Amino acid sequence: GFRYHLGSLAVGAAISGIFRPIAGVATFIAKHAHAGDNAASKALASTCMCCIWCFEEIVRFVNKNAIIQLVLQSSDFIT
Repeated sequence: GFRYHLGSLAVGAAISGIFRPIAGVATFIAKHAHAGDNAASKALASTCMCCIWCFEEIVRFVNKNAIIQLVLQSSDFIT
């Protein structure tokens, strides 16, 4: 019923919510790295931001499709 799907939605939201603070900290570090003169730190910060963005997009994609599957087949989130 409703409680079953509500818990699955909560799991999906928790998985997505884990990456928000990580991305925030990485953005903060990247802004400070770009303010300096060191080209290596700028490149490293940009690479880390790109990797975090890519991973976050993959998690969003999987989460969205898992929720669609949950609605269509009435299964749980992890299955």
